[in-house]
Amino acid sequence: MNCARRALLAVLAAALVTGCGGNDMPPAPVTARLFEDPGFVASGDHEMRYGIVPASELPVEVATSYGINRSKDRVVVNVSVLRRQADALPRPIEAEVEGDWQTLVGETQSLVFRPVLEGGAISYIAELPVANRGPITFELRARPPQGVVMTARITREFDTTPR
Repeated sequence: MNCARRALLAVLAAALVTGCGGNDMPPAPVTARLFEDPGFVASGDHEMRYGIVPASELPVEVATSYGINRSKDRVVVNVSVLRRQADALPRPIEAEVEGDWQTLVGETQSLVFRPVLEGGAISYIAELPVANRGPITFELRARPPQGVVMTARITREFDTTPR
């Protein structure tokens, strides 16, 4: 073995020993940062607001009125697109809304959104089945009239165990 290679191996070995706690002291614990999903994406004069909730958490009246099966192994995705206004609250508007969801093993399926009209406002909902503690990655896309596509990518897991 040549001299340069022996020196490289010695440096690597020292780095491994040092990095692996070669001194009997356990490594310092790593504190995970709390992730906070803002629940919206904005572009210009538009916002896409979204929420993903287990269907079992919806009030019975709401689930019944929208034909949603209240079950622990189903979730509801809700998307609203709003136009910002100078001196008023943002106003819900019609938009093209689509999305996909992907399981941990890479199975991808499209979300099928349907419009929901209530009190002059419009939002879009989709339902899907979920497995217990299986992470799901959602990609939500909305294109308002005269606007650009807004995209949100969110990963969640849901507890579907009976209580």
